Amino acid sequence: MYRWGVFDGSIPIDELNAGWWNLRESLQGVTPPAGQRGEEFFDPGAKYHVPANVPYIRYFVSFIVQFQFHARLCEAAGHTGPLHTCDIYNNTDAGGILRSALEKGFSEPWPKVLSELGGSQNMESQHIINYFEPLLTYLDQELLDADQCIGWGDECFAPVSLADRSVIPKQDPRDNETAAGLAMSEMNTDMTNLVQNATLVDWTYYNDVTTANADASNEAWLLVKNASGKWHKDVIESYNYQEFKDSYLRRQFELQKNLGTAALTDEDFIELNKIIKDMTAIYTNR
Repeated sequence: MYRWGVFDGSIPIDELNAGWWNLRESLQGVTPPAGQRGEEFFDPGAKYHVPANVPYIRYFVSFIVQFQFHARLCEAAGHTGPLHTCDIYNNTDAGGILRSALEKGFSEPWPKVLSELGGSQNMESQHIINYFEPLLTYLDQELLDADQCIGWGDECFAPVSLADRSVIPKQDPRDNETAAGLAMSEMNTDMTNLVQNATLVDWTYYNDVTTANADASNEAWLLVKNASGKWHKDVIESYNYQEFKDSYLRRQFELQKNLGTAALTDEDFIELNKIIKDMTAIYTNR
């Protein structure tokens, strides 16, 4: 819906981020955790399918009908309990219905196959609701217990106040979660810029596989590698992040605790990239 809105003009070019959050709130009941997000941000880009131009309608359809299929097969298998407890493993009746539908391929109109496999010619969303009913009930209760708003709209918007955050007592600098968050943010900004630049250089190379472009790509990624090693020492290795209260910050440290190719020497890293580039040149027949 977001991309359609951009294409048809209902989301103006100067409101790309606002259009994204309007959809997130009106359809999903989700608001930014730390206040409104201005147009200096482009949050839709964090969703891979948006910048990669991957059609999303298939996910909308598949996520609805797969639970419809599951309900139909569970019924055929004689299951009578909650849908999320159903297991059709080794059930020949359910397997027969599934096999019959898959065997048809494109030989019959899809509504007919949907009727056989899903029990109706129409998409039915009730089955996915039934499947996740225990989770929905649990989340509703947890939100009530936490005194959080349940629903949509401005009345549910509650920006986080810095005054409400607990003050971390003076202690070992490696345990300073606030400082760690600032350092992580600075690292992410620098590494994002370097990787974006290297990706643009790579784009040039893959569209024109030449030695000069390969050298430029190697140089750009060498900068990324060296910066990653420095940041890893200055940030990742400098904090006892395992005990941080902020699970998101803790996860960022966890995901970046391994150096990967940044642990290589410059010579080995250049050699690795050379091998990759040589293989690319071979397969492009140039």
